[in-house]
Amino acid sequence: MIYPVPETRPTLIAPGAERILHRSSWWQVFVAELAPTSGRLQASLRATAAMVGGLLLAAMVGDPNFVICPVTAMTESVPGTLHTPGLLLRRLAMSGLCAALSIGLVVAFPQQPMVLFPAMLLAVGFVLYLTRVLPVGASGLRVAMWTMGPLFGRPLSDPADFERAALLSSLGVCSGVMLAYAAALTVFPGSEVQRARQAVDGLLAESSDRLRDVARRCRESGAALDVRIDSTSPAVVAHVSVLTQAIATYAQDDAMFPELVPLTRLAAMSDSTSVQLAGLARLGEASPEARQVTAEVADRLAAFFDASRGLAFERLWGRPGDRVPAVEALIAQAESLMDLGETGIRAQGETGDERMLALFAFARRCGTSLRVPLTAAPLPRRFGQAGLALPLGFDPAAPIARNTTLWTALSEFNMDAAMSAAAAVSGVGVALVMCAFLLPEVASPAALGSVFVLQSTIGASSRKGVLRLLGTVIGGVMACLAMELFAWGMQGLDDYALIMGAMAFVSSWVFVGSPRTSYVGMMMAAAWIMAIATDPMPAESVVPA
Repeated sequence: MIYPVPETRPTLIAPGAERILHRSSWWQVFVAELAPTSGRLQASLRATAAMVGGLLLAAMVGDPNFVICPVTAMTESVPGTLHTPGLLLRRLAMSGLCAALSIGLVVAFPQQPMVLFPAMLLAVGFVLYLTRVLPVGASGLRVAMWTMGPLFGRPLSDPADFERAALLSSLGVCSGVMLAYAAALTVFPGSEVQRARQAVDGLLAESSDRLRDVARRCRESGAALDVRIDSTSPAVVAHVSVLTQAIATYAQDDAMFPELVPLTRLAAMSDSTSVQLAGLARLGEASPEARQVTAEVADRLAAFFDASRGLAFERLWGRPGDRVPAVEALIAQAESLMDLGETGIRAQGETGDERMLALFAFARRCGTSLRVPLTAAPLPRRFGQAGLALPLGFDPAAPIARNTTLWTALSEFNMDAAMSAAAAVSGVGVALVMCAFLLPEVASPAALGSVFVLQSTIGASSRKGVLRLLGTVIGGVMACLAMELFAWGMQGLDDYALIMGAMAFVSSWVFVGSPRTSYVGMMMAAAWIMAIATDPMPAESVVPA
């Protein structure tokens, strides 16, 4: 018996943004994506709890260098980040090593800014290179750069007391990581797994809908295929983004949901399958026989993916010795698709119509590909060893597929990673030089901003830059409003906690939303936290912040 398909389809993208994405401006999409989506409230509350805990801890410490604690707690709460003891220890060790590297540079070149400056850029480039080739994910990059933030501040002009600043910064980062870990265990635990399940379900549903549309149009006399069939839905992009992030996070650790290993592969193949079949349908659009076969194959594939959706939220699939009737039924459906292809190829013979042969070969190949993840046993213990990321577009030689270690990262040079690190380092250098002449007190935020923006292609960097600029402006406005409230007399601890908690929730709501606009929420939180929480007492004026 097949598990029933969920009546309501969870989504990771706001329906309003889905409707207007292709014909409206980006800011309209941003506004539409503020609408509630499945799991967004839980993820927002978790990030808010971690951030408020960091704010309270920063207020008790009362040192500006410790203000990175709530920022780290927020960024470590991004949906898709796995929290395990092993990853926690790696984050803490990474922060400690980056702090030691920063202190070592300043101690080695005291009062030598002309030597310290290039040494600093080389050290940053080396760290960025490692974060690009090792499967640490975006979270590991942020932990490393947050820790090295003080290195971009005063050491070039006044290295006095830098060791204390670096240690406090590292302690702030480590505290933020632990707060996010504690929140993940206590505030709506397991939401990352649920989000991955929703992404799997969403991909299967999108592909099934597209395949049924192909079948319907092929059966209608004289109907032409819709141009949108060849395009990628923004919802598909959102689902793939979530799964890719989750897989990159889990690459080095034991799978926490082994039943999603085959399901994720099926979901990834479902998208490419629907695109390929739409292309074959377009090639055989003028042939009634080809249209009929296309409709048959599309219906069978859609039924298969609908049945797979019923397993997306099950937790009993894949344990050794388990006998799951739903999985056996899926295997039978895949074999039926293979038989359809075999029968059609034999009927066509060697001199058959090329379009028909291509369709039957496609059916046979699809049945074989879909059967493999359902029958592969035993399930892999580690995601990196399983090559699970390969169907989502990763190259087989990519570090995530090869389970790269530190030794292989240092022994095998990666030109793409080196060029990416060099671009970010150049941004750091430009930011530091400009700040030295214009605004020395903001050198660290400017350098960190250049690192995070210049970590992708030119087009992606431009988009990230615009989104981060928007988030920074919004966060600055929020900080100004909060300080005006403080200046009007809201100086009590309860008022302070209420205002900070409200701003933390607003930032978290934007941050945990669509992958396309999460940068806005990240910079919103970073801007008002650094403006307000740098001092232990509420600011009485907007001017200093």
